[in-house]
Amino acid sequence: MKISGIKEFFLLYCGEWEAMEGKGGYGIAGIRRFCYKRQACTVPASASGEDAERRLPSGVSLHMPKKIYKLCVSYDEAGAELRQHLADRIKLLGMDGAPVWQASFRDMQADDLPPGDGVVQIYPVFMQSGWTVTEALPEQLSAMYAERGVSPEFEFKPVWGAGEDVMPFLTVRDALGKELEPGTSLLVVAHGVVGKDLPPEPFAFLQKLRAFLWPQETDMALAYFGASPSVEEVFPRLKGNRVVVLPFLIGEGKHMREDMPSPELAEKWGKELEILPPLGTFYLQKAREYWGRERSGISAKTRD
Repeated sequence: MKISGIKEFFLLYCGEWEAMEGKGGYGIAGIRRFCYKRQACTVPASASGEDAERRLPSGVSLHMPKKIYKLCVSYDEAGAELRQHLADRIKLLGMDGAPVWQASFRDMQADDLPPGDGVVQIYPVFMQSGWTVTEALPEQLSAMYAERGVSPEFEFKPVWGAGEDVMPFLTVRDALGKELEPGTSLLVVAHGVVGKDLPPEPFAFLQKLRAFLWPQETDMALAYFGASPSVEEVFPRLKGNRVVVLPFLIGEGKHMREDMPSPELAEKWGKELEILPPLGTFYLQKAREYWGRERSGISAKTRD
C-alpha cells in the first residue's frame, strides 16, 4: 500500500490525519507514531519501509479506544486547593496534556463535568470512602449526565485519603517525624459514622505510620468524632505528656472548630496539646515548603 492509500484509510476511518502534521509528517515513522498513540494498530517499532506498509492494513483495528476523561471532585470548596493540586499532579503524570475537570459535590454544575461520550475517571478528593462517595456522588453524576441524554461509564478511583499516591504520605510522614519529640503521642482524629462500619482509610493510614514513621516506638492512636472509640475514650490512654493531634480531614471547617480535643480535656489529664492543621492542609503546607526549598536551591546553583 502506498502512502497515499494509507492517508485515505485514516481520513476515512479516523478523521485525524491532519493531526500528524508537524509530528513526523506522512512518512512511515509518522504513521507508526500515530498508530501507537491511538492504539489503532500494532506496527512493530522495528518495522520500516515496505514492511511497515505491508503490516499496517492487516494490523489496523477499526474499534478505536474509548475516550477517557478525568474528573476531580471535592466535597465543597474547602477542598478546592487540594483538588487543584491533585488535578495538576494527574495532568503532570499523564504526560499527554489532557485537561482534568474539577467539581464540588455540594455545588456541582453541568458545565463542571467532562463530555459523556467515553469513560469518566473520577478522583474523589475525600479522606474516606463513606456514603457521599459510594452512593450520593454516583447518583448525582448519573442524574446530571442523564439530563444531557448520555450515560458514560464511570471509573471511580480510591479516595485521596486512601494514600494511593505515595508522595503525600511520605511528605506527611517526614513532617510528622519532626513534630514528634520524645515523650510525645500522636492522636489521629477521623470522622466516624454511628451504626455503620467505619471506613478503612483512617486505620490504614495509622498502620502505615506505625510501619514507616521514625522513631517507630512513637505512641500513637486513632479516635473518632461521631463514633467509638471517641477522643474522650482514647485521650487518657495516651502515654506521652504532650499530645499532637492530626485531624484526618481535607481542610478547615465545622469539625475542626467543634470536634477536636479541647484544652480542658488536655488539662484534665495533665497533658500539653497541639492540634495540627487538617491532613490535606498540612500536606499542602509541607509540600510548598519542600518545593520552595528545591526551587531556591536550583536558583542558587544557576547563579553560581
